[in-house]
Amino acid sequence: MFLIAINIASMGIAQSDTSSKNLNSVKVAVSYPDGYLYQNSMLYVCKDGNVSIIQDDVTLSNGMIIMKSGFYLKKDGQRTALRDGDHIAYNGKITNLNKEKISQDKGEKIIPDGYYFTKGKLMLVEKGKMTEVQRDVVLSNGTALMKNGSYMKKGGKKMKLMEGDHFDVKGKMTKQNNK
Repeated sequence: MFLIAINIASMGIAQSDTSSKNLNSVKVAVSYPDGYLYQNSMLYVCKDGNVSIIQDDVTLSNGMIIMKSGFYLKKDGQRTALRDGDHIAYNGKITNLNKEKISQDKGEKIIPDGYYFTKGKLMLVEKGKMTEVQRDVVLSNGTALMKNGSYMKKGGKKMKLMEGDHFDVKGKMTKQNNK
C-alpha cells in the first residue's frame, strides 16, 4: 500500500511539473491585456496576469472563431493562420509581439512571408513588413523573380506576374488577391 501511495503521489508531481513547464515557456509580459495568446503552437487565455492553456476553440462576441489549431475564422468565413506571438483581444483586434496592429474590421490581409507582387512592384514580406525588392531574385527551386514584374520557372518561359501573386521562399506560387 505504501509503494502504491508513493507511486500515485509521484505521478501527480510529474503531471504538475509538465503543465508548469508549458506555462513557463510562454513569455507573457505584464503589459499584455486580457485576451488570447498564440505561442509555441498553443492557444492560451490571458486573464488578470494569469495564463491558462485553451482546450477548445473560442468564439468572440464579434463572431470571430479562434481555433486552438492556430487559425482564426472571421464572421465571413475567411480563415487565416495565427502567427507565433499573436495576441487577440476580446473584441477581435490582433497584436503581435512586435506591437504591429492587424485590423480585422478594415479587411486588411495578412500576407505570408515570401515575395508578393502588388501595384506593379515586387515586394519582400518578412514578419508582416513589406519592402520593395531592388534586384532580381532566384528562389530555392530555381524560380527567378524579376523586379520588373515577370518570373520564370527553372528551365521555363518568362511569364508576367499578376496582382496578388505570391511566392514563398521555396518557390511555391499562390494567389493572395482572392479574385
